[in-house]
Amino acid sequence: MLLNIKDLRVKFKLDSAEVEVVRGIDLQIPKGGTTALVGESGSGKSVTAMSILRLLDKVAPVETSGRIELNGRNLLELSDNKIREVRGNRIAMIFQEPMTSLNPVYNIGSQLLEPLIIHRHFTVPQARREAINLLERCGLQEAEKRMGHYPHQLSGGQRQRVMIAMSLACRPDLLIADEPTTALDVTIQAQIIQLILDLQAEFKMAVLLITHDLAMVHEIAQTVYIMHHGHLVESGPAQEVFHHPRTAYARSLLDSAPHGEPPEMTATNEPLIEIKDLRVEFAQPGSWFKAREWLTAVDGVSLQIKQGSTLGLVGESGSGKSTLGFAILRLLASRGEIDYKGIKLNKCGARRLRALRRELQIVFQDPFSSLSPRLTVGRIISEGLRVHFPELRKDELKERVEKALDEVGLDGAMAQRYPHEFSGGQRQRIAIARAIILQPRFLILDEPTSALDMTIQAQIIDLLCYIQRRYKMTYLFISHDLRVVRALANELAVMKDGKIIESGTAKEVFENPQAAYTKELFKAAFAF
Repeated sequence: MLLNIKDLRVKFKLDSAEVEVVRGIDLQIPKGGTTALVGESGSGKSVTAMSILRLLDKVAPVETSGRIELNGRNLLELSDNKIREVRGNRIAMIFQEPMTSLNPVYNIGSQLLEPLIIHRHFTVPQARREAINLLERCGLQEAEKRMGHYPHQLSGGQRQRVMIAMSLACRPDLLIADEPTTALDVTIQAQIIQLILDLQAEFKMAVLLITHDLAMVHEIAQTVYIMHHGHLVESGPAQEVFHHPRTAYARSLLDSAPHGEPPEMTATNEPLIEIKDLRVEFAQPGSWFKAREWLTAVDGVSLQIKQGSTLGLVGESGSGKSTLGFAILRLLASRGEIDYKGIKLNKCGARRLRALRRELQIVFQDPFSSLSPRLTVGRIISEGLRVHFPELRKDELKERVEKALDEVGLDGAMAQRYPHEFSGGQRQRIAIARAIILQPRFLILDEPTSALDMTIQAQIIDLLCYIQRRYKMTYLFISHDLRVVRALANELAVMKDGKIIESGTAKEVFENPQAAYTKELFKAAFAF
C-alpha cells in the first residue's frame, strides 16, 4: 500500500471554538491505482488532500491527528525540511483554482522550469525542452510561445493545463488531483483524463482523484470513498458503490444530475442585448527585431439575447467565450456595436456606464480571485448595494445580505467570515449572491456551476430558473458543461476560435447539430 491514512482528524481553531472538519477517516491508496474521493462541497475532501502534504500547517490555526503513512513513514511527524522533499517530488497536487496557485509575477515557463531544475537536476535547456513537451501533452496549443506568457494572459482552462503539467514534472509516486478538469471543456477533459492514465501506466503512479464529476469517477477509478460532513459514509470498489450503494446519502448523490427546463419563449421576448460585428483584439509584445502582433480573440460576432431568456454560449477553453462576455459589459475594449435597450454601450461615458452597472452584472469563473480576501463575505455581497443604494440603513443591508445568502443555500451567519474560510463551491455561491442581490436585468454567468458538485448544481439551476421567472432576468450562460446548459438555455451559440459557428434554439441545436465541431463537442459531453 502506497498511502495509508488512519483515523485522520482535522480541527480548525477559531476565536471561540474548534471546528472538526475531518472526523476520523481511514483511507488507503494502492501503488499504481486510482482512488476517488467524492462528496458535496464542504464535505472535507480538499482539506483531507491538503492534510496529506501538510499544506494547512502555515496558513491556518489547525490541529491534525492520526497517521498519514507514505510507504510506512508517517508524514505528520516529518520536519519542515523533510516534508518539503516529499512535496512535488514524491507527492504532487493539482489544485482546484489554478489562478490562485500560479505566481502572477513569473511567466509560466519560469514556474515550470523550477521543479525540473531543483528536483530532477536538469540543465536549463533540458528543462525547457521537457517543459514544452509537458505543455504539449497537456493539450496547450503553441506551447513554446505560451512559455513566455503570464497566468493572467491565459484562459481558465489553459491555466489548469499548466498546473497539471507542473504537477507531473517530477513524475511523482502519488498525484493528488483536486478537481483536475473543473475549468476544462468536455473535449479537453477526455484528453487530460487519458493523459493522466497514460502517465500513470508509464510511471506506475497512483492517483487520488477528488471530484464531483461522478461520470469521470465511474470511468477511471477502481476504488471510491464517499465523504459527507467530514465522515466517510461509504467506500468500496467503484462498480459496487455505483451499482449497489448501501447508504441513502450515497444513493441521492449518485442519482443527482442537472435537471430543469428553461422558461418558455413567447412573442413578447424582444431583444434586450444586440451585438453586431463585435471584435476584440489583444496586442502581443514585440521587440527590436519583431513588429507587434495582434491576437483576435473575438472575430466579428453578432448575436441577439432576448428579454427574459437564456442564451447558452459553449465552446472549448480559449475559444473566446469569456472575452465576449467581458466585452459586452465593457470590461474589455472592443470594436463593433453593443446595444442594450437602445443604449449604445460602447459609446457610453464612464458616469452613464457606472449607473448601468446595477442592471448589468456578471458572475466570474474563478470565485476566489474575484472575491476580496480582505473583506468579509457580508461586506463583499453588500458592496453593490452601498454603491447603488446609499440610502439603505445598516439593518436593511444586513437583512438583504442574509436573504441573498439564504437564496444560494448558505447560512446568513456566514456573512462575518472571509472567503478563505469557504470551500470552492461555497465561494461560487457567494459570487452568485453578490450578483443577484442587485436584481439586475441582464446577468452574465461565466461557468457558474463549474466548481459545484452535482447536488448543488441542481439547486443552483433551480435557483437561477426561479430568479429568472420572478424578475424576468436575462442570462448569458457561458459554460462547457452541456448538461447544465441544456437544463437552462432557450437558445444556444457554439463558439470556436473567436467565431460563432452554429446558433439556434437550444432544442434544435442539441437534437440536430449541423457543424462537425458541434457534433464532436456533444459526443464528448454525453459519452457517459
